Amino acid sequence: MDLVIFDCDGVLIDSELIACSADAEALSEIGYPITTEDVIERFAGVPADAMYKTIETGMGRALPGDFKARVDQRILDKYRTELKPIEGIKDALSQIELKKCVASSSTPSKLALGLVETGLFDLVYPHVFSTVLVERGKPHPDIFLYAARVMGVDTSKCIVVEDSVAGVTAATAAGMRSVGFTGGSHCGPDHADRLIAAGAERVIDSMHLLPDTLGRILSGYDTWGVTCVCHGGLIPRRIMKLRGFEMKLTYSAQVPEGTSEILIPGGLATPHGCCTEVLADGLVKLEEATTGQVAYRMTPQAREVTITFHFDQSVGAYPDAMFTPHPSRFTRFADDLLSEIEPVGGDLAGSQRARAVACHVAARFTYGHPEAKFNDGFDVVPALGCGLTEGSCVDINTYFLAALRAAGIDAGYVTGFFFPEEKAGTCEDGHCWVVTKIDGQTEEWDIAHHLKLGTRDIRPNLNPKPGMRFACFHSMGLDFPDLSIGGVKALIEPMAVVDGQLISFEAPQVRASTFALA
Repeated sequence: MDLVIFDCDGVLIDSELIACSADAEALSEIGYPITTEDVIERFAGVPADAMYKTIETGMGRALPGDFKARVDQRILDKYRTELKPIEGIKDALSQIELKKCVASSSTPSKLALGLVETGLFDLVYPHVFSTVLVERGKPHPDIFLYAARVMGVDTSKCIVVEDSVAGVTAATAAGMRSVGFTGGSHCGPDHADRLIAAGAERVIDSMHLLPDTLGRILSGYDTWGVTCVCHGGLIPRRIMKLRGFEMKLTYSAQVPEGTSEILIPGGLATPHGCCTEVLADGLVKLEEATTGQVAYRMTPQAREVTITFHFDQSVGAYPDAMFTPHPSRFTRFADDLLSEIEPVGGDLAGSQRARAVACHVAARFTYGHPEAKFNDGFDVVPALGCGLTEGSCVDINTYFLAALRAAGIDAGYVTGFFFPEEKAGTCEDGHCWVVTKIDGQTEEWDIAHHLKLGTRDIRPNLNPKPGMRFACFHSMGLDFPDLSIGGVKALIEPMAVVDGQLISFEAPQVRASTFALA
């Protein structure tokens, strides 16, 4: 990555609310009632001329000839009294050592005034570009393509920081990666979801996180463990490591009637961290027969069980064993699935081939938790054919893994926990994702959570919502001979053994927290 392209309004300066409220007030005065919130949702990031054309079409008449000039004057007056820089942006600009420029939908005069009033002008001048320089504004890619050309950087080596759906859409269309920003005063509670659905690779709500986020993307270890919960607040993981913190995951649940033992995953080392310890009363180590992974068994002594996992921030490669699956009804693919997948990849290779398979699988599913699974009663993973099938994360990934392997792509399955940032260190159930390995390089995929956010445009990306991720086990079709249990679809979280069968705990409490190292 060689160039960071910043939007201006809502990214460098906290101006989006000022501009949108000025538009809403002026439009309402001339008989087009609209709220500030509506202007933000419909037109944030869109050039004013394009917005006014859309409104004129809706009104069925032209706006007054001096309308734009009146709105601009309102905005400029408010700039001089109300405008502030986005908190943390000056430090972020100073810390980022890559090339930087600004590409905005604002006019040159508004851009200059906003940057001067907030003390940012000298930090970005002279590399400031307005959409008046190109034929089409956002959501078209023209301004980003223009900026990259002027800066002498290939589009594949650019990353855009944007606060608007139009801007993220433009970045994607330009072939650039993007980081969404939701720290502006105009951003509502669903803004992050909207940016992710538009194609943002990651979303941050503070510019203090931007240098660390860009560093992770550049290093190839963008795990989006960017934040961790600590005393009710959020701290960057790099700070957490420097200050001697580790993570503790606590899993508590009521023990089902008739439970003889509890089976517990032993934790993994991955690019997202390393499980260093599993703690509970009376643990006995055992080995999963097909992969050699460590798991634990315990006999419950009370009606409630508590299991603690410790994770540090060291990173490791995904284990080779997960890319060579043991044959089972969850890993073998049917001949008709092979026939279905063969034309999907076509002549594509590498990550593009994997993405084609991912988008094909996404087109076959809706997200849900059906009682009957698509592969019930089959000893192979069958083709789905036409139509949509309801499936959970596990169901979708079962099909995705089989499809990838049918396409000749090495792939593995990882299970654990995901703590969404907005839930402040709690989660309600397990989590899983798929990892491909092509020419020695791994990429991570999470189709189900893209579907939950309303997109079937799948890219190599984990759960697109910000949060913390912990890996505990891998692979499907597991055997635990010490418990006389075999053919287990997956071990995502601790499970109760009742009458020789594995049973999920009901409503477990799963919490993550930091603790200081001794």
